[in-house]
Amino acid sequence: MTPEWYIPDIFNAFAFPVTPVIPNDKTDAILGFSWGLIPPWAKDTCICKNTLNARLETLDQKSSFKPTLSKRCLVPADDFYEWKWLDPKEEFKQKYLLTLPGEELTAYRKILQNRLNRNINHL
Repeated sequence: MTPEWYIPDIFNAFAFPVTPVIPNDKTDAILGFSWGLIPPWAKDTCICKNTLNARLETLDQKSSFKPTLSKRCLVPADDFYEWKWLDPKEEFKQKYLLTLPGEELTAYRKILQNRLNRNINHL
C-alpha cells in the first residue's frame, strides 16, 4: 500500500518532495517528511533551501541545527548524486549518479524536525 504523499519520480531535494523516512523514535514506521530544515527562529519557510544538507563537523555549532541533534532518521535510497567541481574557482560542476553494486538499497542518516505548528515535518 503506497501512501498518497509518496511520489517516487521526484528525486531532487531542491524540489522539496515528501520523502519516506524511518524516524529513530518510531523504527517500525515509515513516515513522510519534507526536505529542508526550518529553524524555530525563521520567519518563513524560504530558509529551507539553505538547510538541505548539514556537515557533521559543524552541526553542534549552527543555530539552525542545534535543536534537532537528538532527532535522527534513516532515508532509504537506491541511488544518490554527488557533485565534482570542474574548476579551481568552483564555478562549474558535474553531477554523478551513484548506486551500490547490484542496485542494493542503502540509507542516509539525517536529522529531522517535527513542525506540528506548521502542519509539516522536515528533514
